[in-house]
Amino acid sequence: FDGNRIPGLPEQTWVNQLTWENLDERFATLETEYVGDLVADNANETSVDSYWLVNLRVGDGWQLSQQTRLSAYVGLRNLLDEEHYSNVRLNGTFGRFYEPAPGRSVYGGVELSF
Repeated sequence: FDGNRIPGLPEQTWVNQLTWENLDERFATLETEYVGDLVADNANETSVDSYWLVNLRVGDGWQLSQQTRLSAYVGLRNLLDEEHYSNVRLNGTFGRFYEPAPGRSVYGGVELSF
């Protein structure tokens, strides 16, 4: 295996985030993520394609008192519904290397700070 790529490590990764926020604590964040191709086994015989993801998150915050703040947000992961893998089992047995990631998905949350 001398000279082979290390399995599970892409040669390139890139994450970029652009956030807009106003004085009232409203915000919007656009995020892009690139994961380069990688190999899934020591022999470098099984490869995994590179992929791009685009994510979006928006939210708002409210100051309820001098010491209490409430925030809420909603987000969309994988906005372009890109097919990719959430996990790659290195040197998987019987050719079982790939665990697919979900397609486009929505999430949300609230945060109370005091």
